[in-house]
Amino acid sequence: MDIDATYFTNMKAIQIMMEPRLLADLDATEEVRRKGRSAVLRQAVAEYLQRRRNDEIREGYRRAYGVDGGLGIHPAWSACCAP
Repeated sequence: MDIDATYFTNMKAIQIMMEPRLLADLDATEEVRRKGRSAVLRQAVAEYLQRRRNDEIREGYRRAYGVDGGLGIHPAWSACCAP
C-alpha cells in the first residue's frame, strides 16, 4: 500500500476492544487484506452513522406524517370532515 504521509494528518488514532474471533474473521476478509483494517473499519463506521441518520429522518417523517399523529387528520375532524 503506497500512501502519502499527508494522508494521516486528518486522522486520529484510537484503541478499541474486540473479541479475538471477531478480529480474526475481520482480518481473514479479502477487503481487509486489500484496503487494510483501518480503512474497512472507517467505512463500517461511516455506513453505521449514515444508517442512524436515515433512521432518524425516517422517524421524524413518521412522527410528522404518520397515522398515529403529526400532521395527519385531527381525530376531532375525522368524525365530521374526513373524505
